[in-house]
Amino acid sequence: MTSPPPAVLHPETEPALDLLTVPQVNG
Repeated sequence: MTSPPPAVLHPETEPALDLLTVPQVNG
C-alpha cells in the first residue's frame, strides 16, 4: 500500500478505475 491508487494518479483518465478504487479504499 505504498503506492497511491490509480484514481489519484489519473482520475480523469481512468474513470473506470476510480469507481473500482473508491470502494476498495473505503472498505
